[in-house]
Amino acid sequence: MGGRDAAGGAALTSYLALRDRVLGESLIESGSGRAGVPGFLSRDEAPWLNDLLVRRFDETTTIDGARVGVTPVELTPELEGARSRSLNLARRSVPRLAADVFGGVRHVVLYRADQPYSGYTNAAPLFIFLGAATFEREHFAAELLLHESLHQKLNDISVVRSLFRPGYDDAKSVTVTVPWSFGRARTRHFAADRTFAAFHVYSHQALLYIGMAATAGTTEEADLALRNVVLSWARAAHFARAVRGDIQVEFGPDGRRLAGWLTRAVDDMGEFGLPDGTRLRDHREEFAGV
Repeated sequence: MGGRDAAGGAALTSYLALRDRVLGESLIESGSGRAGVPGFLSRDEAPWLNDLLVRRFDETTTIDGARVGVTPVELTPELEGARSRSLNLARRSVPRLAADVFGGVRHVVLYRADQPYSGYTNAAPLFIFLGAATFEREHFAAELLLHESLHQKLNDISVVRSLFRPGYDDAKSVTVTVPWSFGRARTRHFAADRTFAAFHVYSHQALLYIGMAATAGTTEEADLALRNVVLSWARAAHFARAVRGDIQVEFGPDGRRLAGWLTRAVDDMGEFGLPDGTRLRDHREEFAGV
């Protein structure tokens, strides 16, 4: 973020040096997580670490207030191949973004559960969690690998920047209405912390699918990307409108600057032209798909 003061710049430099040292240390001897992309954490290589991380994710993962039951999954050659193809798809589509956010994640921890499809928890920083079924669709796995890595990126930012006001309390925050719920007939309400996380992800997710459409090798792949860019952009645009409202009182100075930067990026992407002659900005209400 531009315009850092000297103290903020020093804090950021110090934190990034520490993060890079942790990422470079060999918790396990093998695995492509050491090569700038998140590799699978195999139970064969570090079973104690894998089981600890799955347990922490299980303890912090609920849907509608109920635990979902997350269990470990054995790594297979098929899953490893799907991971590699999905990462390559993301890197082909948004090379600079993928290099940045994937470089901040140590490993992917596999699990089995009906939902959620993926996750990130502050209880296990530098790791992201993906359900094995995610890898049955390469574009979906690419999306969620990027999605969860972006949560780590925002967590990195929040360590050294003032995203929220002094004394911010998630339980007392002004909320934003979210009128989609992945197949459930309900309206959700996000506090400022979750609003920021979702806005950050959907803004970059729209960029992923624009890049995927632009580099597609087949008509089918381009059509798939364009369907997903409409959904992702419409959700980002919903949050872009929301952060202009009452929830601003929960933001710190850096949070207001970051929200403004993301809003401008979403507005610019809204001019992206679709094959039917419309622009993304013409589809801002199409956020309710699954």
